[in-house]
Amino acid sequence: MVAGHDPHDDAVLNERLLAEKVRIHYDQIPGMILAPTLGGLFSSWVLWDAVDNRWLVFGMGLVFLLSAARGLACFHFRQLPRKRQTEPRWRYIAIMSALLSGLIWGSAAVVLYPPLRSEYLVYLVVVLALIPVLPIAALAVYPPTFYAYYIPSLLPFVVILLSS
Repeated sequence: MVAGHDPHDDAVLNERLLAEKVRIHYDQIPGMILAPTLGGLFSSWVLWDAVDNRWLVFGMGLVFLLSAARGLACFHFRQLPRKRQTEPRWRYIAIMSALLSGLIWGSAAVVLYPPLRSEYLVYLVVVLALIPVLPIAALAVYPPTFYAYYIPSLLPFVVILLSS
């Protein structure tokens, strides 16, 4: 231990850094709502009649539902005094919403990839390349949300592409 160094100071600093990472994450929520909603709507338009339309409607319903939940969480988070924004539940909500988003987008590999006609494969590969890239800035600031999104969103695509 360094003379004059208080380990308690490190713990306090780490808590403050964690709180700031979570705050920045919630500041990114509007973009995490807008980008996937617009991307999902555009993809649904492109893929309409190329796949079972019920899956497109269901998937967009999930995107809208998750977006509404994220928007409400963001609104409530911003209304709180800074001290209450450090409550662990806000980290949990951030991680769980990232996980749900990853599961929704990862499920596209199972639902949309296999039945596509060859002329849609290029579009799908481009979209699948964008799914993990677009939210990097918003999720990377708080690593648990990054991993909660990326693993379930990419793993199904990797498995399907490797097994093709």
